[in-house]
Amino acid sequence: MEAEERRQEILDAAEVLFREKGYAGTSTGDILDRTGIARGTLYYHFESKTAVMDALVDRLCERLFAAARETAAAVQGRPALERLLAVLGAFQASGDMGPTLMEHLHDPGNLPLHDRVQRRLVAGMTSILGGIVREGIEEGGFDTPYPEESMELVVVYMTEVIDGGLVDLSGAERAGRLRALVFNIGRLFGLDAASLEGLRAALDGTGGDAGDDPRNRPKKNRKDGR
Repeated sequence: MEAEERRQEILDAAEVLFREKGYAGTSTGDILDRTGIARGTLYYHFESKTAVMDALVDRLCERLFAAARETAAAVQGRPALERLLAVLGAFQASGDMGPTLMEHLHDPGNLPLHDRVQRRLVAGMTSILGGIVREGIEEGGFDTPYPEESMELVVVYMTEVIDGGLVDLSGAERAGRLRALVFNIGRLFGLDAASLEGLRAALDGTGGDAGDDPRNRPKKNRKDGR
């Protein structure tokens, strides 16, 4: 087996184990048992379980960006707002790391990993979505002198406040944040009332049931302990 194939096999096994047992509950021995490889082979590719987790998160980010680019290509030719919403939906659908991986990512002891992932997500999502906004400006659907900067504001708010656990939100509070986000996207990109209604409906669909209280979900511990 080629080295890269072996590396991906290890990551495949680790992803399943981390989802099933959690990061802390999975040992390197579990990974060895699942793959059937020797310990030396594991350490040839990854120096530690932490290195496996780092590589796995990197792979999940790349998977998310690839799905977004594929979606953007598939909806090329449609109105810019429709393309933007389709790519946002792809990010939502492809970015689920599962509760156990998210708990590890948001553990206070994992500040470097959390920050690295957050920087990658913001940079990658802003680049892809900002390109669509630029196209929308040329088409007359969007009106802003700051396409990437405005999109960055939206991405940071979505990844940190709405989906990232920076603020503890009830279902009703989260729905309120989504309404505020829609309002401000309208201001940032110069959208008309009809476009705002379509945006609101789309974000309501990806944002979950307003009655679904995030306090009943697995806790995402912030890196600073708040």
